[in-house]
Amino acid sequence: MADVEGVPLPAELDDLGEGNGGNVSLVEFDVVVDLAWIMITAFLGLLGHVGLALREVGMMGYTMKDVSDALEKNVLVVATSVFAWWSVGYAFAFGRGSGDWFIGTQFFFLASTRSCPFEDEDLCVYSRSPSGPTYAFFFQQWVYASIVATITTSTIAKRCSNMMHAAYTLALIGVIYPVVVHWMWSDSGWLSAFFDPRNSWGRFYSGVVDFAGSGVVYMTAGAAAMVGCFILGPLKPEENAGRISPTNSLALASTGTFLLWVCFYGLASGRTLGLSNGFARVAEKVVVMVTLAAGGGGIGGIALQQLLSFSPKYEPSGTLVLNSVLGALVAVQAGSSVIEPYAAFAIGGFAAPTYLASSALLDFVHLIDPLGNVSVFFFCGAYGLVVAGLLGTTMNTTASYPEGQNCGWFYSGCNWKQFVTNIVGAVMVAGWTLLTSLAVFLAIRWLQSDSERSDTSVSSHSQDNVQAHPQVAPSWKFWKRKHNAPVTEDSTAAVPSPLD
Repeated sequence: MADVEGVPLPAELDDLGEGNGGNVSLVEFDVVVDLAWIMITAFLGLLGHVGLALREVGMMGYTMKDVSDALEKNVLVVATSVFAWWSVGYAFAFGRGSGDWFIGTQFFFLASTRSCPFEDEDLCVYSRSPSGPTYAFFFQQWVYASIVATITTSTIAKRCSNMMHAAYTLALIGVIYPVVVHWMWSDSGWLSAFFDPRNSWGRFYSGVVDFAGSGVVYMTAGAAAMVGCFILGPLKPEENAGRISPTNSLALASTGTFLLWVCFYGLASGRTLGLSNGFARVAEKVVVMVTLAAGGGGIGGIALQQLLSFSPKYEPSGTLVLNSVLGALVAVQAGSSVIEPYAAFAIGGFAAPTYLASSALLDFVHLIDPLGNVSVFFFCGAYGLVVAGLLGTTMNTTASYPEGQNCGWFYSGCNWKQFVTNIVGAVMVAGWTLLTSLAVFLAIRWLQSDSERSDTSVSSHSQDNVQAHPQVAPSWKFWKRKHNAPVTEDSTAAVPSPLD
């Protein structure tokens, strides 16, 4: 058995070194560890699908048939995201080519993807030389893409047929989301902090600081979900007989939130893309920042709930604390590698009022979002992306980003450029996703017949379901409006779409 700096290696790694005198170099060992880290953290990220499903089922008060339909729909969307990402999404996101500042042009259907992490072909199971990113990286990035798809589909559940869910997933994961990824996470995007200076075109200042996707992943998902809610509208009310009890519903939603909390550890720390070259220190810092932010979000949600309880018009909601925690987890992703512990806790704490205020705004404009996903992912993601441009220290930025990256405006020796760049990034993510999603969902609304939409109707999107399950009722509702009036059992009138 060969040793690396006195550490015994398994026989499998020793066999890899037959072409190198029976030894594995430290560089080769680092590659193995880095690839394993990418895959393990991606596996953790997959728990997000279970968390989102439990949260949807728990907060919507589904019947058992609705539960089966929802899980089937989620599996379909994830499977569709595999094809979309493999065929064109990954290529548009990370493909290289001449003049690809806007969109990638290489690696369609994983062509030219690296089959071996080592430069020495004798160390590889496959014979051909590496010429692109690794399979592990492709898998990790698909996990992010699939989470985007599931967030969107859970927000607009039961508003369209499964065929339409698959159709917008193809567009979202095949085109819309990859363009955002290319802009901010590739080595040639015009907003990327990982920009390769050898490219002949430039970028906006030093690129956006969005380490783990507050803007790239979660704002994109939230924006697409918001357009879907607006275009497709709420559904027809039905009877509530046979629904899961409110206690069980809140228990499922809480379990889903905890699973999402664990999922965020993988999605955030995996963005180091390895543990070698000092990135183990960055990874351990990231998981602590995520923890502190989640704690701050939970405490902020509880504090808000106590303050609001003094209002006679306040309607108690167990989801306020749950969604405050999720909003904090989303908000901290952008700056998780560059902020200090006190900043992480503060970001999490202020995510609670961000969620509350944005929920009130959506209610004011008659956008029905029973899960609060638009507030959690879009608005808290935008908030986190902006504050990442303020709170990144010089030392942390240097440790986790290439040389020359701007630090946060709040600290001495830094300037306003990173703050402005992150604002531009947030505006571009919102603008691109909202406009392209608008076209997609308008097409879906046109293609989907009235009978199809009626077949997918469920009372969980109606106000009678809110009355039956008080934990679903928005805790931010301080006023009464006509469309929020209780719906009687005999009522069959649906709340119209904003487009009607």
